Order: sequence, then C-alpha cells, then structure tokens
Amino acid sequence: MAFGQLAHYFSKERWQRIKDNRRLVYCTVVINMGALLLGYDSGIAGAVIPLRAFKHDMQIDGTRVAVATVNSNVVSVLFGGAFFGSIITSFLSYYLGRRAALLYSMALFALGGALQTAAKNLQWMYAGRFVSGLAVGATSLISPYYIAEISPTKHRARTVGAFQAFLVAGSLLAYWVTYGCDLQYHPTLVKGNPPTGTNTTGTIDPGAPADPAAASHLEFRSAGWRIPMGLQLLPGVLFSILMIGVSESPRWLASKGRKEDAIRTLAWLRCVDMTRPEAKDSDSQVEREKEKSEEPQSAITTLSKNTDVERRPAALRSPEIAAIHEEYAGIQAQLDETRGASYRELVSRVNLRRVMVSTYVAVFHIWIFHTGILYYAPTVFKNIGFSDTRSALLASGVFGAVKFVSTVLALTFTINRWGRVTGMAVGTGIQGILFFILGAIMKTKPPHGGPIQPASIAMMAIIYLYVIVYSFGMGPLPWVYSSEIYPLRIRELGQMWFTALTWACNFATSRVTPILFVKLGWKTWMLFASLNLGGAIICWFICPETKGLSMEELDILFGAISAEQRAADIEKVLQGHADGSRLNVPLDGR
Repeated sequence: MAFGQLAHYFSKERWQRIKDNRRLVYCTVVINMGALLLGYDSGIAGAVIPLRAFKHDMQIDGTRVAVATVNSNVVSVLFGGAFFGSIITSFLSYYLGRRAALLYSMALFALGGALQTAAKNLQWMYAGRFVSGLAVGATSLISPYYIAEISPTKHRARTVGAFQAFLVAGSLLAYWVTYGCDLQYHPTLVKGNPPTGTNTTGTIDPGAPADPAAASHLEFRSAGWRIPMGLQLLPGVLFSILMIGVSESPRWLASKGRKEDAIRTLAWLRCVDMTRPEAKDSDSQVEREKEKSEEPQSAITTLSKNTDVERRPAALRSPEIAAIHEEYAGIQAQLDETRGASYRELVSRVNLRRVMVSTYVAVFHIWIFHTGILYYAPTVFKNIGFSDTRSALLASGVFGAVKFVSTVLALTFTINRWGRVTGMAVGTGIQGILFFILGAIMKTKPPHGGPIQPASIAMMAIIYLYVIVYSFGMGPLPWVYSSEIYPLRIRELGQMWFTALTWACNFATSRVTPILFVKLGWKTWMLFASLNLGGAIICWFICPETKGLSMEELDILFGAISAEQRAADIEKVLQGHADGSRLNVPLDGR
C-alpha cells in the first residue's frame, strides 16, 4: 500500500499536472527562497558562536554565564528585529504589493549579511543581526501570504507548506556549511613553540574555553566564521534575479481595482491563453477540469463546470477561460467581505475567543522550546556530552538533515490526514515524555570530558527521535491553524498579530536558552518536558478542531453566528449568484 502511494507521486499523470502548473511551481520555489534565507540566518549564529575564532574576533570571554549571555544576545537580537519587521512590512505589502515587499526584504538580507560578515566587534554584529531580523520578519509574513494568493485551493496546503521545508533546508545548510569551514579553517598552533601540555598535531578544539596562555600561540582564521556568514548573500542575489519572472499577487491587483491586470495574471499563472475564446479539449485542459471537479464547491457560480457550452456567456465558452473569470469572481467576493476590517473588530466580542486561542497557540508553539533547540543545536549537543565543537557541529548537521527529511515526508503524506489539534497536542505530549527520559539519563549518567559515552549516544538518539515527532506532529500546524480559525474579513489582521507575537516569543526563548543550560544543567530538560506536557493538555481542552470544517462551520463553532442564521445567509448568497452576475462579464459576449 505504501509503495502504491509512493508510486502515485511519480506517475505520468502527476508529472503532467506539474507541467500544467509549471509557472505556479516556479513562483513558489522563487518566493520560498526567502524562507531558505530565513532558516539560514536563524541557524547560522547558533552554528558559529561556539567557534573559538569567532569568540576571539568578537572578544567574548569571562565566566560561562557571561559567555552564554553574549551568545544569547547574538542570536536573540535577530528576533527582536523580526518583531518590528513583521509589523512594518504589513503596511509596505498593502501599499506597494507583495512582490515589492519581498524585494525590500532581500535588500535588508543583503545589508544585514554584509554587516555580519564584515563585523569587527559585537556592536557591529548586533547591528547586522537586527537588520537581518527586519528581513526575517518581512519574509515570514509575506511569503506564505504571497504563495497562498497565487495558488489554487487544491494545491494551497502543499505550496504554503513548502515554506516550512525551505525554512528547515536553510537551517540544515547553515550547520553543514559551518562544519565544512571549521574543517578547513580551524585554529592552528604556531610552529616551533607549542605550550606545555597541548597536543602536537597542529590542531585544537576550536570551541574550547579561552586560555590566555595558549591563545598567544594560536593562529585564528576568521574565514572559518566569515564565509558561512557571507554565503547568505548569494541566495539573496539569485532571488532578486529570479524575481523578474514572478508575477504580482492577483489578489493584491484586484484590491487596487486593477481588474484586467488581475485576470491577466491569473491566466498567466494557470497557463491559460485568454486570446482563444473556444479552446480545444487538450489533455492538459481535461486534467485541469478533472482537478477542478475534485475541489469543494463554493458559493461562487460554477460556470466553468457547466458542460453545456452554449448556455455560457460567449466570452466564457472555453472552460479554462471560464475558470479564470470564476477564480477572479471569488477573489472579488473575498475582497468585498474583508473591506473595512479594523483592529477594533479583531478584538470585538464575536472574535475574542478566536484571538485568545490564536494567542495561546502562538505562545505555546514557541515556549515548548523547539526553536531554542534548533537555534542552539551545537550548544545542545555539547551539553549532552559532545564536548568537541567539531563533533557537536556534525551532530547538529545530522539533526538538521533528520528534520528536513521528516518535514518533507510530513508535508507529502500526513499534513492533510491528521487533525490540527490532534497533531499539536499528541505530538507535543510525546515530546514531553522524550524530554523526561533525556533528563533522567543526563541526571544518572552525566557527561564527562573525553571520549563520547554510550549515554551521550542515547541522548543524541532521543533528540533525533524528538525532531521526527515534532515534524510529523507540531511542525507547520500552528501557522495552518491560526490562519483557519479567523474569518476571512479579519484573517490578515489576525495573522499579523500571530506572526508578531511568535517573533516576540522567539526573542524571549532564544535569550534564555543558553543561560538555562549553564545554570540548570539536566533540570533544563525537565523544564522543557513540563512545558511540553502542560501545553499539550491545555491545547487539547481549549483549542477546537478545525480540520475538514468550512469557514461557515467555523463561525458556528466559535459562536460568531447561529447555525440557523448561517443557513439563511448561504441561501441568500446562492440565490444572488444563480444568474452568474457575480462574474461581472457581459452575457452576450460584448
């Protein structure tokens, strides 16, 4: 059965479907390069801060707590910038468009990356991290929206979910690039005068505690951390070039009254030739009609599914062209629904429960400390016994690879199969159990210096199992859930609140994570376990399940309207659309 399902993903029909949606695939990949940069920039600091050359160049020394505090500053300032970036970009996106807002974020990525690469001191590094944080906030807000607005309903879950895969790929790339540069540019002992007691191989552990006596005999090479920092400039340049072939969001064009541009853009994205009013039934058209027949029926008129061609308006004789106009009509109906939405409406009595649930999910999915583990993976592996920085970086690279493969498999096979709340609550509960086991092992078999112990291998295996559970359970579900619970009218405002709150929590957790490992030791894992288990229980009881529910049913679920009133509203809409007037096209073809 599993083989048959896998074969389906490589069938001739599936490749034909990709060909028919080639422009959508291209735009999705290019836009998601912003997510690749987001993941790379989020992971690169945690990868380079253990390197001794970085500590030497930034003059980081002192007690373990002092060093951990500086390390947390380097990582967390990015998320402080992301908080402000997500707010600022929401206005830029509204007035200038999604495409312009993403190009703005790429310019910030380039500036922030250049500042970090050329940094001579911590203040310079903080400035670069904050500027990159503005870009991170912009990308995290705009990219998912942009992709959702250019994607058909049937493909939206996977095209938007691809954002998570690119994000994880960026973190994976950051760890392996840093590991490779560490192999090439690690510090070396000055020839002919090694300090007493040091090894004589010409190499040292690049993450060892600072030793002034030994440091005078070491040659540090900044390339070991500057090259990984500088590589984030390359995807930004490539992105800016490839964006030439990406269209503006048709929804944004429609919101600005540019109807013809919006329809033309939709036709380009769907590979439809609007100059042929009566197209032949090509294989791609038949496949597209089959796809459309599988989509849920909406309240918008369905002229494109009407098999009696003569009964259609002359301008819509081609099913493909009719589908484009129908999609535009749906966009226009959505815009009519959202026009005039305000922040006051967001916190009104009928929407207050939605906001409270969204707020809990935003806090919950960050304070289970997955991002803390992700951003400080080398520190985490050193904490469980991989004392050599190179082995910690290697373990972090494998961690990123496991997370990437698990994320891709989850997006391919399970994202639409399990309930949102079930995935979040059950997955997080299992994570809590794994953290308790890890903490117990660390308490009874604490790591020591020297060779890696069996207990450390066991704890590493638990962390890898944990990230698999996270990818199939929590993963991208908080972002999917938060967008589903808001009605269309205030969804954009609700998502902006969710995004800003997420980055604020990211700032807090990334600030305290390294300090917790220094001060609490094995108790840190018990704290993580308690937060995961407690959060899972609360999530199960206060978050209503949304999988398989329409927007109309969600309104009833959250008490915004009664079932009787909703049924009456739907009947009214259906009667208003029965004559096809919402398509806003001449019925005689003129």
